Amino acid sequence: MYARDCNAGNVIACKLGDMSGKLTPIDIVPYKLSESGAVNLKKYYFVDSFLPLCGMNSVVGKSILINEQNHSSSALSCTNLVLLENEDQDYL
Repeated sequence: MYARDCNAGNVIACKLGDMSGKLTPIDIVPYKLSESGAVNLKKYYFVDSFLPLCGMNSVVGKSILINEQNHSSSALSCTNLVLLENEDQDYL
């Protein structure tokens, strides 16, 4: 069973881009303003050595899909992963 086998101690059993299975589930809070007027947002930073940003198996040019909880196949959101290149050559 995928939900049983894919975990932080057995990342090889996870799908390539399954960040929540390998690391931790992502808690997506509804976009809203707090009572003080501040935006209620969360940021997540993940490090996955099995998700390369360059080379033959790079994820650049692929997409991210966020599914509903409990390994559901129903999609909540998606986006493309693109490489942003700086037009200012002096930056490099």
